Amino acid sequence: MSFRKIVIEAICSISDRKFDVNEVREICKSSYPSMTHKQLHSNVYKYIWGLKQDGYLECHVNEKNNRKNLYAITPLGCQKLGLAAQPASNDGMKTETAMPEIKRTLMQKLSDYSSELAAHSAEVKEYQELSHQFPQLTPILQNSYQGAKERAVRLQGRVTALESAIQELGS
Repeated sequence: MSFRKIVIEAICSISDRKFDVNEVREICKSSYPSMTHKQLHSNVYKYIWGLKQDGYLECHVNEKNNRKNLYAITPLGCQKLGLAAQPASNDGMKTETAMPEIKRTLMQKLSDYSSELAAHSAEVKEYQELSHQFPQLTPILQNSYQGAKERAVRLQGRVTALESAIQELGS
């Protein structure tokens, strides 16, 4: 089972209340006993952040300590994660009938992110070419180049996550 699925299952198991990254990490710990505390925390946080960015979770910020931020599943998250109030016996059927729609949504997101990634990668390449062709522009273009690289890396992460999710759905 993918790490993302384990994180989502952990979140779903405590979906009736607010939770923090540490609670989800503790639930996931048994599935990854060889992973260090820091690696596990980092990976769990990454997936929680991604779910928040996608609108599945909302964050209740702790002004004094951001490590104590609390998260809650949004109505969209309930819908997309299959947490609508239904008897437990219907969960399997609901998931199976929702799979084609989920896969279609994931494929659309993958297409959108892949297009964005191509544009940002082309932007990065152009900054590199301009810097090689006109070395005196390098200091001027540096911030724009770094920003484009960071955007491309973030999009690559999203593309990879979506590809993994789509592959997991297919298996």
